[in-house]
Amino acid sequence: MLAAGMLGATVMPHAIYVHSSLSRDRHGSPAPGPERRRLLSATKADVAVALTVAGAVNLGLLLVGAALLSGDDRTETLDGVHAAI
Repeated sequence: MLAAGMLGATVMPHAIYVHSSLSRDRHGSPAPGPERRRLLSATKADVAVALTVAGAVNLGLLLVGAALLSGDDRTETLDGVHAAI
């Protein structure tokens, strides 16, 4: 359960939907052709950068938390982790 929560928090699928919506609202819906391909490529790159940055931040948070709470006996339960933090 914890691994699934960490994966969901790291991947953050809502970022993909937000970026897609912002691109559509900002650029409209171009006709098929080179303009649409350029827009889709730019959107793909934008989403990839956003997810990479978000993943790096989440990884940093996990590493800092693991380093600070390592060896603390209170971290056996979620209540204990809350108290330790």
